[in-house]
Amino acid sequence: MKTMTDNFMPEDLSNGNNEKAQDKKTPSPVLVPLMYLERFADCEGIPKSDLQKKIDQGHIPIVVVGRRKMVNLSLLTQGNRCR
Repeated sequence: MKTMTDNFMPEDLSNGNNEKAQDKKTPSPVLVPLMYLERFADCEGIPKSDLQKKIDQGHIPIVVVGRRKMVNLSLLTQGNRCR
């Protein structure tokens, strides 16, 4: 059974013109703070129906992830609005 260290070569980490190190670079994922609507409503102490009204009016920025709607906390704290 091979482990991750079996294929490790010190030259993979070099900053030179090594093609192996260049090929293994992958973009970093962008992390955005999100919160489920139910959890956000609980934290704010408001009913989910009131939260939905604020979303419909464009006061709360949301993101759809799969089938779930989530509050975009980054935009909310910046004061930006969506829609």
